[in-house]
Amino acid sequence: MINTQVIDPQELEMIHSKSSAIKCLALIDIVFSCFYIFASPFFALSAFICLIMSMIGYYGAKNLNIVQILCYNIYLILQNIFRIIVFGFYVTHPEYFGISEINSGAILVNLIVIMLNIYINYFVYSFYKVIKFYPQDFLTSLTVRPNIVVVHGEIA
Repeated sequence: MINTQVIDPQELEMIHSKSSAIKCLALIDIVFSCFYIFASPFFALSAFICLIMSMIGYYGAKNLNIVQILCYNIYLILQNIFRIIVFGFYVTHPEYFGISEINSGAILVNLIVIMLNIYINYFVYSFYKVIKFYPQDFLTSLTVRPNIVVVHGEIA
């Protein structure tokens, strides 16, 4: 079956570039998740969940899969909410973390990380907004290299 969907070349280039960027971000998540799995048995379960979700994000971006990108985006939203809650507890009740006073450097680093993660979440969502308007079979056809058929004949 020949797909007759039409896509603007600039939008196609944007889809491919955002897909590549999301694959890169998901790979970074995968590396950190593996590090946390091996570094601390206490974080192994949460790191394993992060590893699975990051792999879903990677393969969603690689295959332009709408559902996988949506799952990855929801995971990032939940992760950001959790980070903000933990940060709030750190600021308001540092004794829960076994410290007596708040470190301003840790606050700055956490704020930067939270803002970066919110931007990454926005980036993934912007990618989802673009691809959700296309049928999945059309998006899948964009990931496959086109077959070029050469027909020998005379030029009229």
